[in-house]
Amino acid sequence: MVTMAEHDDLIERILAGDSEALAEYVERRRDWLLGFLSSQMSSQLKLVVDPEDLLQEVVTSAMTALSKIPRGELTVDSWLMLLSRRRIVDCHRRYVVAEKRTASKARSIHGSPEDSSAPEFEQMLIASMTSPSAVVSREFKLQRIQAAVEKLSPEQKQLIQLKFVDNLSSRDIAERMGKSEVAVRVMLSRTLLRLQAMTKDAGG
Repeated sequence: MVTMAEHDDLIERILAGDSEALAEYVERRRDWLLGFLSSQMSSQLKLVVDPEDLLQEVVTSAMTALSKIPRGELTVDSWLMLLSRRRIVDCHRRYVVAEKRTASKARSIHGSPEDSSAPEFEQMLIASMTSPSAVVSREFKLQRIQAAVEKLSPEQKQLIQLKFVDNLSSRDIAERMGKSEVAVRVMLSRTLLRLQAMTKDAGG
């Protein structure tokens, strides 16, 4: 049982930009966050995205935006709910809307899929690290992602492969890598944050 003093201390650490505190808080609120995500996702989106995987994207977004958390304006829970809604909208565009566009183009003899030259997993990496509106030059971003992935450790590359190429759940990845689900989620968040830092630095 977490005492009120421990809870308040955790909140203060989060507001101060402590990523470890945020990771601990999310684990404590995991069931609530999953329930919220599930309640906000459309039936169409649930067919292609597991709430567990979407939660991982929310955590990554939260880690990235931790320094910009609106202190005094929102509670940590409200902030996580806001980020969750944004990720749901992004995922809906990425999977549901994009699938409809692809199907529509496939029916046209003149149509061709958007970004057809880019590997699918790199498109997913971009979406995991930043909102579509933040991508100024998609092709340039892809080139930086490709270079950054090559600099990852073998274990991190395996994680990226299992997550974005093989499209496995955190549970399946944990079994493949001999780790706990929590360890996989933390490792994935840190790997995505590292990729984002490397691509940002590369971009000057």
